[in-house]
Amino acid sequence: MFGAILGDYLGSVFEKIPHKPQRTIPICTDDSYLTCAAIDWMQQIDYKKFVYLSNNYFSFPTDSWNEFEVELSNLAANSLVKWFDIAQNETQDNISSFSKGFTAWVANQKNIQNNLALSNVKHKGFTNGCLMRNSPIAYLGTINNLSLQQILLLTDIFCKITHPHIDSLNATRTHSTLIHFLLTNILYKENIKQCFTSDAYSLLTISRPIKFSSVNIKPLEFWLQEKENKVFIWDAKTSLDISLSSIYYSKNFLECIDFCNKTEMDTDTYAAIAGPIAQLLWDIPQNIKEKNIEIIAKSQPQIINLLKKSNLV
Repeated sequence: MFGAILGDYLGSVFEKIPHKPQRTIPICTDDSYLTCAAIDWMQQIDYKKFVYLSNNYFSFPTDSWNEFEVELSNLAANSLVKWFDIAQNETQDNISSFSKGFTAWVANQKNIQNNLALSNVKHKGFTNGCLMRNSPIAYLGTINNLSLQQILLLTDIFCKITHPHIDSLNATRTHSTLIHFLLTNILYKENIKQCFTSDAYSLLTISRPIKFSSVNIKPLEFWLQEKENKVFIWDAKTSLDISLSSIYYSKNFLECIDFCNKTEMDTDTYAAIAGPIAQLLWDIPQNIKEKNIEIIAKSQPQIINLLKKSNLV
């Protein structure tokens, strides 16, 4: 979804990672390229087969489903590696977008393909990298008429490839649920904030009710104090809290991105998480959308080419 890409792009110059220089010009970072990997993966899925086997899976797992899940995981891993390589060829960013953990995971995937892997390299499974790339799963899953259960099953598969931590799984499930419910008009401008504040309001997921009252919604001043306390937040759970706080305290897309940027922490990722939700709530101003599509297309054309091919811009 373009809201994730634009959030990443607009947030990239405000990110202040400890011990790293700050960017001087905006750029689409790993958040955008891995969002493209999710789009790429979703376009490769055999939905007829997925619907048939997943419906049986919800009754009892079968060998056929287990084999298909491995196939889906391999396709997803290949898409992540593919778009990592595209990013290396397309960006001139002198500040590495990809974490050391993810870069090591990619290297190990390539070794596995060549039967050279020496160890099972694990990414830090609790970080927010699983969230910034997540939005296309719920969006394209809904467009392809999948149920929430089926969307969350795909969300889990894509998350667990690099982020098997329970906090990451819960965060991506919440994110996918919000996007699906916005697309199906269960949530909208007038009631979404209620999800974050009311104990009575809960949404049924594949495994349990997600009670949005458990989300830690705080004003910008709170997150600025966290920054002053020398905390750099990039775990999945708290990153979702910041991103949903930006939704709660905003009235339009640009206010939401501005909230994320003012934290001066992992701004591009917070904005990439919040961006698709903000786009569904308020849309992106047309002049802002057109201007940035044109700018990004000149320097990072493969991102825009995929979005256009997928009818996402």
